[in-house]
Amino acid sequence: MGVLADVKIISMKGVGKCYSHNRALIPVIRNVDFELGVGDTCAIIGPSGSGKSTLLNLIGLLDFADEGEYLLMGQPVCAMHSDELAALRKMHIGFVFQNFNLIPRLSVIKNVALPLRYRGIDRNQSMAQALQMLQRVGMAQRAHSMPADLSGGQKQRVAIARALVGQPSLILTDEPTGSLDGQTASAILELLLSIQQEQRVTLVVVTHDHQVAQLMHRQVMVHGGRVEEVRKCEP
Repeated sequence: MGVLADVKIISMKGVGKCYSHNRALIPVIRNVDFELGVGDTCAIIGPSGSGKSTLLNLIGLLDFADEGEYLLMGQPVCAMHSDELAALRKMHIGFVFQNFNLIPRLSVIKNVALPLRYRGIDRNQSMAQALQMLQRVGMAQRAHSMPADLSGGQKQRVAIARALVGQPSLILTDEPTGSLDGQTASAILELLLSIQQEQRVTLVVVTHDHQVAQLMHRQVMVHGGRVEEVRKCEP
């Protein structure tokens, strides 16, 4: 994507988010200072309900902070209109979820081509790039299959292809191997990290799995509304 090496992909300063419950504001995360550079990998860990998914949603522009400053690709998010935010998200962010989120009525190749079509790229070019990405993840032979005909591991390969087809600067994943068996999960992680290195994309993974977290360059723990760096254990 031609991102300058000294530009932080993610830069949060004093970020906080509250939710309303019974007319009271409940802080979920507060005073978050967090940065990630080009090509970094980071695991977000912590107990259930700690705010991991909230943090991921803020990073991915699916939700917005109540306080603090968030710069994505050096651009201040809080100053943007909704159409500008949508354009930033489409151009620079790819998502991979535990439940795959493939569109059932679209074939594999059309699912993968969808982000390119949203960018206004014509059908032929979108389909060609989608097929190339499917080849990279080992799914070209299932290009015209429907999602319902795929195994869990195959669906996640397609989801990875869809997230990476537009060569985004940032990939956000929420428990990407949570619904897969151990052997399939290992293969999916190996694939994801391999492509991450090839494209030098910044990768953020929300996970409960200690082994997955250990594969990332950095780990941050969300607990008590705070986000803190974790010192990695040596293998």
